[in-house]
Amino acid sequence: MKMVALSLRLPRTLKGYAVLSLVVVTSILVLFALGVVLSYGLAVNRLSRGIGQTMFYGADGSAWFPLEEHRRDVPMSRISGYLRDAVVAIEDHRFQTHPGLDPIGIGRAIFRDIKARRLEEGGSTLTQQLARILVTGSERSAERKLRELLYAVEMEQTLGKPRILQLYLDNAPWGPDGLCGAEAAAKRYFKRPALKLDPAQSVWLAAMLHNPAAELEKWQRTGQIDLARAKWVAEGIRGVPRAQRESVQKAVEKAKFAPPA
Repeated sequence: MKMVALSLRLPRTLKGYAVLSLVVVTSILVLFALGVVLSYGLAVNRLSRGIGQTMFYGADGSAWFPLEEHRRDVPMSRISGYLRDAVVAIEDHRFQTHPGLDPIGIGRAIFRDIKARRLEEGGSTLTQQLARILVTGSERSAERKLRELLYAVEMEQTLGKPRILQLYLDNAPWGPDGLCGAEAAAKRYFKRPALKLDPAQSVWLAAMLHNPAAELEKWQRTGQIDLARAKWVAEGIRGVPRAQRESVQKAVEKAKFAPPA
């Protein structure tokens, strides 16, 4: 039986080496891109199964108590519709239409940075905020920001809008000492579950999201949060009749809530 020997011949010309180099580099980049996409997809897929409570367990395997006692995961059906709408209104009013990134918001943020002559956080969609909360952290670096953008796009493709909003409402920071999520915030500030929040309370909580610690300090010191911001939230609520939105605005203007102890 005659054996056939196979051999790889090196290019004989400079053009041949250039082509070979291009093929090698392209192959490496494609493999790297596939690896990145796969790793981000797997990470986001884990989020689709939920975050859950972190528990301490005894030696016999029985649950003792949750580590994250200031966060409570609840389904969307147990969160006030007013709170959902108010959060979208103030944090990302184009949430239902963008693919995870908001070019208009990014453009405005860049303009503000140039005008202020310094780098400021801004232009992040609700999906990007969720990626920052759950995955990337808040370090100010180009590499982290790029990862945040990639995760945001993957989340939109894998999870969908309802799941993204639920995860955000379950994990958004709402105060000091690790207070996270709408359910924990509603019980901490208003002594009721998130489903039972009235319209003014819902707007109040949404208005706190941009800086919960500062708003809480102002609330405890003066008896009010930033009412101008709260009114802005109420005015921005969409998907409700005009008369209903005006009713919410009036309720916010008259609202006086006892600060939490």
